Amino acid sequence: MNVFEARVQAALDQSPIDAQRSITGAVTDQIQMADPTLRVEATGYFNHSYIPDLIGTWSTPAGTVARPYYLRFQLDAARVREDVAKLGGDSPAIIGLLPSEPEQQVERRQLLDQSPTTLVAEGSAIEDLAARVRNDEFAALIPRAVMRAGRGYLDEQGAAELAVAADEGFDAAANADEEATRSALTTIHRHIADAQAVELERTLGVLWMGSGGDRDAFPAGLDLDSSPLPGTLRETLRILFSRPAIEGEGFWARIAGWIGVEDLLSFGELEPSPNLQLLMAEASSRLKFVSVALGTSELSPGSSAIWSVANGGLLFQDPAVTLHFVTDGRTHSHWPEQYDPPTWEALKPRLTGLVVERAEFDSGSVSVRVDAKREAGPEQQEEVLASIQGMSGLGKVREIVVRAVDNSAIRCRMACRVATAGRSRRVAATEIGAVALAVVANLEASEVERVGGRLRGEHPSPVSPPEG
Repeated sequence: MNVFEARVQAALDQSPIDAQRSITGAVTDQIQMADPTLRVEATGYFNHSYIPDLIGTWSTPAGTVARPYYLRFQLDAARVREDVAKLGGDSPAIIGLLPSEPEQQVERRQLLDQSPTTLVAEGSAIEDLAARVRNDEFAALIPRAVMRAGRGYLDEQGAAELAVAADEGFDAAANADEEATRSALTTIHRHIADAQAVELERTLGVLWMGSGGDRDAFPAGLDLDSSPLPGTLRETLRILFSRPAIEGEGFWARIAGWIGVEDLLSFGELEPSPNLQLLMAEASSRLKFVSVALGTSELSPGSSAIWSVANGGLLFQDPAVTLHFVTDGRTHSHWPEQYDPPTWEALKPRLTGLVVERAEFDSGSVSVRVDAKREAGPEQQEEVLASIQGMSGLGKVREIVVRAVDNSAIRCRMACRVATAGRSRRVAATEIGAVALAVVANLEASEVERVGGRLRGEHPSPVSPPEG
């Protein structure tokens, strides 16, 4: 007798009201053991009728999804047949509270093998499955999917099959083991309805591609050239970021192309984990932003550069400076930065390799422009620099617009140390960050070069952020 069965047996010795409360509590605990993210509410009914005893809900990008749970003291084959016929249209889960007659298990399995969306589960089997995989986050995706979209008959045998698929399937995909991955997928589709099964397929597909597996050999009908669904990718990344560093050759390079800015910002907050550093070493030149703000760094000299997600944007921290990349310049309104704009003479040496389009000075409305529609070569650049230098009475530079290597116009506002490419254009983090460092930051040239190199992916081996 497992813990769940013991709780049910003990509840039967209580008063009817207390028994109802104890049993629904035991089932709720069991469901949330399998899926901690599920919200489970009791309906107040406990008469084993066609009104659900519990309702489980969870959020998806498309909205909230619900599944009804019906409790039965025992899963009598005749009653199960009747329940499936009357309730099957709502994709229900029917849970047996007490052990069923063993001789009826074959009949129940045959009856439910072709059930498209109805799960009939022995209560103890849910606990067995959840307990077997609780120590691995990838494996724990299996019981979660069963609670949301499990189908067929789940008994001790089914729980054991799913536990094997959970224990071996994700490792098999991560090692491009075609036979073991196919076996896991077969079990998944037998016990889990299509939508949730496909999400698990996509997670296996990410691991398969990261391992360098042949996309044509992946044993499922997925297009591995297309990006995974956002929810699937986010959950896969969440687990990967929580794991020890995956330094296998090319893993992060292979999946970096699937990962966009919104995928990272959707987390809200991401600690600077080792795997996030490895990903950003590959992805920083591909991720594009509207704006970057510069601030002081809290890292001590000699610390490794780190990436994280915070304050609505992506943060790069180096001992010399902090860069806050966002997809909307208005996010920088909170950035607490006091900055004394530089004089033209101080700014000019920082503009090597950049084409000046416009400069504004805080001594008036003086403006110098270069026609951005024509090629601005070295001769035109020298003319602009000479024109600015030859003007008298110029104060400090308030704002300057330059053209970067990819021909993007980047406006640098000195007073708040923000560089923006404009709301209609995004620029790679490495590009806009390097321009901001070169033009706005009050750093020595060697510091700019060093920080800029790390932006381009020249990261050391990932380390945990310094304490404090």
